[in-house]
Formats: sequence, structure tokens, C-alpha cells
Amino acid sequence: MGNMLISGRSYLVKQNRLATNSLVIMMTRLVGPGGSFLFWALAARLISAQELGLAAAVVASATFLSSMAQMGIGFALIRYLPHEKNPIRLTNLALEAVGALAAVIALVFILGAQLWSPALVLLRSHWLIALAFVATIVMYSLIQLLNAVYVARRLPIFSLQLSSIQSVLSILFLLLLPFWFEGYVAILVAYLFSFIASFALAVFAFLPRSEPGFRLALVVPEKLRTPFSRYAFTNHAAQQLIQAPGNLMTLVAINVLGPGLSGFFFIAWAIVQGVFMVAGSVAYSLLAEGSNKPGLTATFTHQAFKLGLPIAAGFTLLLLLLGKPLLAIYGQEYVQNSLIPLQLLALSIIPSVIIAIFFNVLRIRMAIRSLVVIALFWSVISFSSTILFMWEFGVNGAAFGWSLSQIALAIALTVLWKRRLLV
Repeated sequence: MGNMLISGRSYLVKQNRLATNSLVIMMTRLVGPGGSFLFWALAARLISAQELGLAAAVVASATFLSSMAQMGIGFALIRYLPHEKNPIRLTNLALEAVGALAAVIALVFILGAQLWSPALVLLRSHWLIALAFVATIVMYSLIQLLNAVYVARRLPIFSLQLSSIQSVLSILFLLLLPFWFEGYVAILVAYLFSFIASFALAVFAFLPRSEPGFRLALVVPEKLRTPFSRYAFTNHAAQQLIQAPGNLMTLVAINVLGPGLSGFFFIAWAIVQGVFMVAGSVAYSLLAEGSNKPGLTATFTHQAFKLGLPIAAGFTLLLLLLGKPLLAIYGQEYVQNSLIPLQLLALSIIPSVIIAIFFNVLRIRMAIRSLVVIALFWSVISFSSTILFMWEFGVNGAAFGWSLSQIALAIALTVLWKRRLLV
């Protein structure tokens, strides 16, 4: 009887942990964009529109290059760290790899800026500006990796605290730095200083609590080809396929719809994608819980659906009901032209959460080849459906095509899951 009570209490703790960690990850994904909104609102008052545009391009490039530098290592840490015999060594190896990759990618970007981004050749105008750009990418990449460590240890509260502190510091530095730096450089350096301070806090305050006895150290890998590296790189390929439609959608829209109509689509798209990032937090929490206890993956998956679907449904309903006043913030023309696309795209939130949960089930079960195949299929179907309807029916068609593809794929994955054919 006593064992039954202990088992029942343990099960409830697991359930509560999944819910609690999902909530913390959700809050983290709200704090980051919220701080960014305030940062850029302040920046718009401190520098000219032209300099602000340059700063936005620099920061967007840094964000993209940082994601490339991860190479799936964050996912691999979440999956492998809970069962690693020498977690401190693995964490140091991961930091070395991501830091080195980030530096190389940033340098290659600067050296080839004339080829792939002529507007950012100005990063080569002074070696200190180039150094600040490289350092920003390295610091941001390492912080993202450390967030994966905290998630792996089911301590996302550290990520929330780190994101909050970084947001506050970036705004404080932005207020001070225009006295010494001009234009876009002030934005870049404000982010750099806030990242350096956040990284120091993450390594010296938070990391020793998640990895007792941790110290930064140079570690030489015994061999390059390991199950960890294969999992990381294959995951990276899958993640690039998953992110490809979103990364390319605005580029395609501006070429198919033209600058005017694509702007209306972009606003609706950005709002819904931001909401999905928050609603999809439960899938990320599932990855952490399932990686710690792979034997309970089915249980955690059912819990993720019970928690995630009502959250996704709630956000969908909010967008359907409050879309008009939300778009009114941008202007009346957006209410007239973006409302229907917003409502159609909102219908994709629930199936997108379902798809995200299934993707992370495959990661937990080490079914990475299946993940790559399904991600490729998902990317092709999503992109093709959206472009097809965009060509035929414009902005509304693009939104309808995207949501239709997500609903169809969510149904297909659910059928495969029910028939035990997903893995």
C-alpha cells in the first residue's frame, strides 16, 4: 500500500513538473520578445530610422548565424546530458564546439559580406566593429547552449532569470552607450555587453548549480564521430528543414505578392508564429522530461497533449476574437488587409503544436532518420501548399494553404502514432 502511494505521488510530481516547466518556458518565450519590443521602441527614439534599419539587419544576421552555430548540439545535450557519466566534460566540449563554430561562421560572414549581404559590408569598416559582431555571435550562441543545459536538467527557471536579466541589461546599456557610440554600433555593443554579463552569470552562478563542481576547462575530444555528434548533426539537418518554410516565407511573399501585400501577410504571420512559440513550449518541456525518463515517453506524451492542446486552443480563440483590436495597433489598413489572414493562420496553431510534440517524441526515441524524413516531407508539403494558394488567391490564399497543410500533416502523424508506425 505504501509503495502504491509513493508511486502515485511520484507520478503526480512528474505530471506537475511537465506542467510547471512548460509554464516557465512559456514565460521565458514571453519575456524575451517583450524585452526586445521595449529595446527597439527605445532605440527608435535614440537613433535615426536609417541607422535603426542597419541595426535590425545586423542583429537579425547575428541571430541567424548563432542558430547555425548550434549544429544541433543543444538538442543533443538535452537528450544525452541526463544520462552522461561525465556531464562536466560533455558540457565543456559542447561550449568549445559551439564557441569555435560561432567564431568561424561570423568571420566567414564578415569576409564574404559583399557577396551575400552588401548592405552589411560596413561591419568591415573598423576592426573593433568586426570584433564586436563576432563576439556578439559567440556570446549569444553560448548562452543559447547553456539554456539547453538548464532544460536538460529540468531547471528552465535559470533560463527565465537569464532572459529577464539580459533584457534589462540591454536596455540599460542602450541608454548609456549613445554617449560613446553612434547609430547601429550602439545597438550592437549594447547587445554584446548584455550578452557578456549574462554569460558570466550563467557560467559562474547558474551552471555550478545545475552541474555541481563545474569549472570552465579546455577539453580535447577523444574522437569526433560519436553517437552524440551524429545525433547533434542529424538533428541540425532536421531542424533546418523544419525552420526552412518560416525562414523563406517572407522572402517568397515579397516576390509573389509584391512589397505592399507581403507586408500585410508578414504582420499576420509574425503574430501567429510568435504565439506558436509560446504555445509550443509544452513540446520543449516534453523533450526534457522524456530525455530524463525515456521509459515514460508515452505517459509524458499523453500529458503534453492534455496540457498543450487546451493552451493552443485558448490562443487560437484569442486571436480569432481579438484579432481586430490587435491589428488596430498597427493601423486601420492592417485591420482591413491582415485580419482574414490572421484568422486563417490562427487555425494552424493547434496542429502545429501537435506536430512539434511528435517531432520531439522522435528526438526522445532517437529516431533521427525518421525525424529527417518526416521533416523533409513536412517542409515540402507546407511550402508547396502555401505557395500554390498564394499564387492563386493572394494573401488569404497563402494563409489558407499554410493552415491546410498543418492540419493535414497533424492528422497524418496522429494516425501513424495511433497505429504505432511513427517510429
